[in-house]
Amino acid sequence: MKELIKYEIISISILAIIVYIGYYVRTIHIPDIVADYDPWWYYRHSEAVLKYWFNMPKWDILGYYPPGSPYEIHLGVEYTLAIFYKIVSKFIDITFMQFFIIAPAIISGLSAIPAYIAVRYLTKSRIAGLFSAFFAVLAPSFIGYSVAGYMDSKAFVVFYSFLSIFSLMFAMKRKDLVGYITAIVVNLLFIYTWASGGWYPLIAFLFSFQQFYSLEFSKKLFTKNHLK
Repeated sequence: MKELIKYEIISISILAIIVYIGYYVRTIHIPDIVADYDPWWYYRHSEAVLKYWFNMPKWDILGYYPPGSPYEIHLGVEYTLAIFYKIVSKFIDITFMQFFIIAPAIISGLSAIPAYIAVRYLTKSRIAGLFSAFFAVLAPSFIGYSVAGYMDSKAFVVFYSFLSIFSLMFAMKRKDLVGYITAIVVNLLFIYTWASGGWYPLIAFLFSFQQFYSLEFSKKLFTKNHLK
């Protein structure tokens, strides 16, 4: 038991270091203002969420200016940022712009946690989980879209991708109400944050369906050959 606790503490400590590294490499340079068009879009809509919360305007007058456009229905990123800012601002004197600039680095670093949990759950290996967490947050293509000042959906997509995979495996293994509710809640949050997130449970279902029938076919083939 003591050995297990020791290894667990070591694993959690290494995971915490990976989370920090994921954050650090994205904050080597911290700009004073958001860096591009997409980040400004998220900043503007997140500010609107902070102002209106669940009573959002129907029409975004700055979208496709001058006619404007309807507000997006998938505002998971914006609501997440607004809620976290409200919590953080209770303890730290920080403007929303300052928080918004470092938010992608924070979310990206935290993505190591669901990556570790999902792969460890799948492989039963702490080492595999730690390696997956390390490579997940330090992939060059991911870093390029999640540095400080560049808020995009990518950080949330990576975070929820691993969390979605874990929740589906968790539900398929438990086969009870807790597992099903966990998977439903996680994947609904994923879809609300990123519309294409709905493909993940569908692909997982099709893969499981294919695996199930492959296994059944193998059993029948084995039984048939064995009887001969």
